Amino acid sequence: MSAGILDYLTPEQRRFLLLDNGIGPFFANLVINGTIAWLLFRNAARVPLWGHSSIAGDTIATSFLLPAITCLIVTPIARGRVRSGRLPAAIDAARGWIPRNMCWRAVLIGLVCLLALAPLTISILVALGIGRLTPWQFVYFKATFAAVEGGLVTPFLALWAIAEAPTAMAPATQPV
Repeated sequence: MSAGILDYLTPEQRRFLLLDNGIGPFFANLVINGTIAWLLFRNAARVPLWGHSSIAGDTIATSFLLPAITCLIVTPIARGRVRSGRLPAAIDAARGWIPRNMCWRAVLIGLVCLLALAPLTISILVALGIGRLTPWQFVYFKATFAAVEGGLVTPFLALWAIAEAPTAMAPATQPV
């Protein structure tokens, strides 16, 4: 997020975006994806860069699935906080290109992250000459990759959700 956007947010909104949806997801994804990697690859002799059950395959899947699933979790939570009045709505940061439909949004965000992160990450691994990792090296890699991806993407998902969520409506008054 650019400093310009943060200037337009209330302290509550900044906390919600940076702590609840930045630092929190960083550590949650570190633990969750590290555990997934350990469960899936702990018995492997080596994890190859290419092929079935590979670093590249897992990176491609994580690049898409993590932001898509995160979108499906964060969007209703953020919208609900705004609707309930516990969090003020933000400026409209979602103008135009972000679908309001949560499922389409999840697919779009997943595809954008897939196209941006997977080729870059795999290219870096190739440039570094990494052709395979030990299971523990892969656990560290996957946990770190997912933590960084979640920590970067989740605040934007939350910002878009609080920018578009209808604010809580005042109860209608009945004439006496």
